[in-house]
Amino acid sequence: MATVSIDAWHAVRADLNCHQQKRHQQRLFRRSPTTYLAALEQKFLQSALPL
Repeated sequence: MATVSIDAWHAVRADLNCHQQKRHQQRLFRRSPTTYLAALEQKFLQSALPL
């Protein structure tokens, strides 16, 4: 078996997870742009409001 650095494996895995998350967000937008944008706006408003 080939030996692979754990750090290198974690870096590749993080890149793959990032790519998968982006594809998931694109899919949600294509299925229902209005719902996606409303949820995005809600997140923004919650983060922008002072505590």
